Amino acid sequence: MRLFFTYMFLLAVSTNGCAQVKNAVTAKSDTISSRPTFSPIRIIPGVYDRFEVDAIGNLYLLREGQLKKLSPAGDSLAVFNDVRRFGQPATLDVTNPFKTLLYYKQFTTVVLLDNMLSNRGVINLRKSGIFTVDAVGMSYDNKVWLFDEQDFKLKKIDEDGKVLMESNDLRQAAMIAPQPNLLFDSENTIFLYDPGLGFVLLDYYGAYLKTLPFKEWQSVSVSKNSLFGFVKDKLLTYELKSLQIKEYDLPGIFEGTIMVYVHDREELDELCTQLFTLDGIKKVERLEAQED
Repeated sequence: MRLFFTYMFLLAVSTNGCAQVKNAVTAKSDTISSRPTFSPIRIIPGVYDRFEVDAIGNLYLLREGQLKKLSPAGDSLAVFNDVRRFGQPATLDVTNPFKTLLYYKQFTTVVLLDNMLSNRGVINLRKSGIFTVDAVGMSYDNKVWLFDEQDFKLKKIDEDGKVLMESNDLRQAAMIAPQPNLLFDSENTIFLYDPGLGFVLLDYYGAYLKTLPFKEWQSVSVSKNSLFGFVKDKLLTYELKSLQIKEYDLPGIFEGTIMVYVHDREELDELCTQLFTLDGIKKVERLEAQED
């Protein structure tokens, strides 16, 4: 019998980051099952615009134009003070602990930082003939994925903005016209998330695989073969291998929240310990679920 734990942090920020969800998620071909309701263990005060955790447990805290990087133990590792050079970043991608990506939609500009949050490159997408982009993310090989909404193509670029690969026009190849605002590279698959369409899955060559019609999810995340998202006061998870949706009731209404999923008890304990030492956090709840 395998014991499985899901750990989460919820950071309630001062801005209303999550809008009300209008439509419930449906998946006719999948099994929907209820799971135990979460209950808060700890609450920590503070305010941050954004909160992310990378694969090795480092924390990234964005507040008032400053990005801070902390170790799992809470030690300060680095600070980036030039966050607002191109306005407010629409994307903060910490998939790679050694390379952080900031995307500024207003200027169609990508900023790449190293593991010490030093600026290692600025990519002006307009110089590459790319003008309309919402979804940007790091690739498995330290390049940059993006979805160009002018020609509806997935593209990979290098640090100089050179287009290394592009897919066919999805309007012709898959008869869909996605407008994703999120992009994830996981398990040899690119996940584009369009709130009005759901998850669009492509392979590394840009070939269309399928669409998962989970619409209007909030605080969406992809971890290996699992998809996560909010619908109102519920957490939904979808397992790609088992084709099973799991539904978790969450306490209260989580407007303006950021979800961080941690799958290791020791790492979670370290995060909780260091969060108690931080200033400016409005509310953090540690939630835990267990199943056989």
